[in-house]
Amino acid sequence: MSDQVPLWAKSPSTKVVFSKEDLQGVGAEVRREFNTCREELKAAQEAWKEGGHQVITAADGGEPGGKVVAGSRVLKGDSAAEKFRITYEARQRVTNIANKEELQGHVLPGLLVFPGKHNRLSNVDENGKYKRTEKFEVKGVEVEHQAGEKCRGLAWAVELRKQFPKEFEEVEIMTQPSSNCDGVLLAWIVEEQCEEEICSLWIRDCFSAVFQEHIGYKEIILATVGAQRQAVQRQVDTDWIVGGSVRNGLIAFKASPEAGKLVPFLGESWAKARGLAQGSRRIPNSWLEPRFSWVKDGIPQPADFALSSSATQEKGSLVKKELAKSKKKAIKDKALLLALKEDEVEKKAAKAAEPVEDLQLPFKKGEELRVVKEEAGALQYGKEGSFADAQTDGKASIFTDYGVMSCHQQHLQLKDSSWKKAAVWKQFTQLGRLKKQEFLQLSGCMPALGVKAEAVVPEPPKMNMLEGGHIALSWHLLRWQFSGHEFLESCQLVDAECAYKIDKEERWKEEIQQLASNKVHIFVPVLGSPAHWALLVGHRSSPDAAWQFCYRDTLADEHADCKHKAAIAMQALTAASELPEVPARCNSCRQTASESGQLVLSYIEAELAELASEGPAARGWPGVLAQSWDKRLEALYKQLQLEVEKVHAEVAKAKEREKKLEEQQEQRRMKALEILAKAKDQNSKTAQAAKAAFEQNSQYFTHKDLSPDAREAVWKAKAALFRPWHFSSSPG
Repeated sequence: MSDQVPLWAKSPSTKVVFSKEDLQGVGAEVRREFNTCREELKAAQEAWKEGGHQVITAADGGEPGGKVVAGSRVLKGDSAAEKFRITYEARQRVTNIANKEELQGHVLPGLLVFPGKHNRLSNVDENGKYKRTEKFEVKGVEVEHQAGEKCRGLAWAVELRKQFPKEFEEVEIMTQPSSNCDGVLLAWIVEEQCEEEICSLWIRDCFSAVFQEHIGYKEIILATVGAQRQAVQRQVDTDWIVGGSVRNGLIAFKASPEAGKLVPFLGESWAKARGLAQGSRRIPNSWLEPRFSWVKDGIPQPADFALSSSATQEKGSLVKKELAKSKKKAIKDKALLLALKEDEVEKKAAKAAEPVEDLQLPFKKGEELRVVKEEAGALQYGKEGSFADAQTDGKASIFTDYGVMSCHQQHLQLKDSSWKKAAVWKQFTQLGRLKKQEFLQLSGCMPALGVKAEAVVPEPPKMNMLEGGHIALSWHLLRWQFSGHEFLESCQLVDAECAYKIDKEERWKEEIQQLASNKVHIFVPVLGSPAHWALLVGHRSSPDAAWQFCYRDTLADEHADCKHKAAIAMQALTAASELPEVPARCNSCRQTASESGQLVLSYIEAELAELASEGPAARGWPGVLAQSWDKRLEALYKQLQLEVEKVHAEVAKAKEREKKLEEQQEQRRMKALEILAKAKDQNSKTAQAAKAAFEQNSQYFTHKDLSPDAREAVWKAKAALFRPWHFSSSPG
């Protein structure tokens, strides 16, 4: 069993206040415990002062956590004051459930979750390296920790473990971005639990809290271990784990493997001797008894879901009776009024829960559906599940891998049998040198002599803003990812410079028309001023059919310049005489930073995935996909930068070999001239061999051997020959 305890990692207050409800109805022994707690805190404060430390109270410690608004009694919280979040998971174990021995309680090492990337200290050795390889997925992105790699996120924990080895044996350390137990940490916890107890049942609760920056990792861990040791000592003194588990209804039976039944144990002598009983002041036994009505003669009965419709009424009735008993003497009138209000709420809830007759079902039960509209939001978009039932508010209940989800019917689409599973993104290790050089050539980044290698490939985006070179490289990367599909031949990306200057010169309109000829899918990334990317997508059934456009802009308010340039691009593609109206944008995702370029790439990828028969919304929420593009571009930059350096070195070596060859030829030519000069008979064999050597070594020449006029003529001829490719080279 585990319970995530709220923990404020902060120096304690000089005063401790207990509410009247906490002290009402408790015995003298419990009151003495409260008084002892006060005395211990007071002694700790005095010892802290005597040690030369400054006491930071809850009132004066650190930065103010909120701002007071004039005329208001509400203190508005400041999220910036919540520097970190921390979670402590207290763990207990009850054994001997499935044998005849007495139940035994144990305090297990707790779990501390600090903020940081997903890591666990149990998989990090003394040198700060991962012990074994582990893979997991975070927001659709696969993360891998290779065995032997350095774990920088837990370097502080490795050092503290060396200083306090005994304390670290009594607590587990994990990190997570929001310091909560998510799916990754839960999988690790279950894995470690299975290593210790192969057959076990885990009962857990979830909670998290905030701690201030005044206390560091060491103080938090030592304080937690100290409190955990107190829990161990209390277990030895009072056996609170078994008593609390039985009292709160967590354990009511023991398993009898021989009889194959669940056997009550509260009537046994050992249970009576230890005073085990169900129910407490806060959770009466009358609340717990109905929970075990599903066990008949020790055999659990199948669930009867028909009882769910009356569960609200039965629970409300029980609550009303308990309220009437507890408040009959002191606040009889208020209790009666509250009961009447609860009756009214229960009637409304029962009426709303009544089945609706003749409800038209949009889908058949069990049919596979997918959320394809961005209006559904980031949590639902792209999710799949089977149709369960229709609701009265126009929504539908679907069973997904994450549980039951309620989604508006208009956001759902029946999953087509022809839809393929989303293709796995190819690793860059599969990108060969020829393909890398092809990327460089198509993007105009192939190195030449005299050009520094680091100045060729566009660097990874800074401040999240992409440039035209990033869009071009990403397009070639997408074509490689979707290689093998025939539809790629009918797809075309318009160069970013063309779309940016389309409103300045007429020739850019002609350029778009030429690019779109014989194409049925065209993507126009529009760069507006001030810097922002939007996307215009055009589809048509054949090269002779009319274009159907879709416009996407991720700003909260549409970018005026992007929309104007998109209209000019539509005019060029449709050959319209007047400027057409840009269609309403078809996306609901909005950017949170300067990530418009990454979102444009995400939408292009989603369009290509749909053309590859993956269906709509196959690649998930665009905002999450945009984060992947930052990592992809950084990895691609490293790959291409290495290739540029290799090509640059190869070109330099080739130039060096050419230079050596020229020197050798010059030496042979001069030697042949010397032989010819010394030869008395020019027709002799020696003279003829010298002439042949001279001619053979004189046939290689460079542009330096030409006159300035000849060089000018060659450059003009080259410009005329390659004019369609828009070369802008100049002689020299």
